[in-house]
Amino acid sequence: MKTFRQGAFAVAEVLPRRLLAAGQPARRLFSPGKYTMTTPSTSQSNTQPAAVRFTSRLLEYIGALLLFAMMMLTFVDVIARYFFSRSITGGFEVTEIMLATLIFCGLPLITLRDGHITVDLLEGFLGKNIKKFRDRFVYIMVAVVLAFLGYRLWLKGITFVEYNDQTAILYIPLAPVCFIMSVLSILSAAIATFFAITGNSPDKEDADLKPVTDSTVNNSSENTL
Repeated sequence: MKTFRQGAFAVAEVLPRRLLAAGQPARRLFSPGKYTMTTPSTSQSNTQPAAVRFTSRLLEYIGALLLFAMMMLTFVDVIARYFFSRSITGGFEVTEIMLATLIFCGLPLITLRDGHITVDLLEGFLGKNIKKFRDRFVYIMVAVVLAFLGYRLWLKGITFVEYNDQTAILYIPLAPVCFIMSVLSILSAAIATFFAITGNSPDKEDADLKPVTDSTVNNSSENTL
């Protein structure tokens, strides 16, 4: 028991220092081998066109504001219910609209950064050319699905305009929200189409997943100091 406790204390003491020395927050750490998830380099983001960087930053800010607004609305609503036995009128409707907009604001960003969920069961058995063909085929399928989703959302928005559909309590028009979701879906489809045609897509293995070795930790510590 004493030996186990000493080993646990040793791991708890060494591990944070190694992670801090690496200079990146660890999102994945497993054995055998040690890996940390890193963010794309600044030089890689600077190579993107100015319009892409501006749109990405704009969507990031909008998503952050929506998430903060949802958090504050939920917090105030819970406090009002608990202490005053009253709730914010139409709070549920506002939360629904903000959540839908938040999800679709993140869709172009996820597509641009190749952040969709993937399963790499056969990754080690595929050759380089087959991987390139697979990536282009996947991007084509993603583009088709997103384009179809945007098309259906646009038709739904037109239906909302014709029937003047609104929320039940606050009477918020639903058509603008549906049109925004449609435009963001089509934008995501355009990004996936660009990757499918050019074959230029973010390399997650090289940009995001890097092995951490003793030399990497030592070099990072020297650069930090």
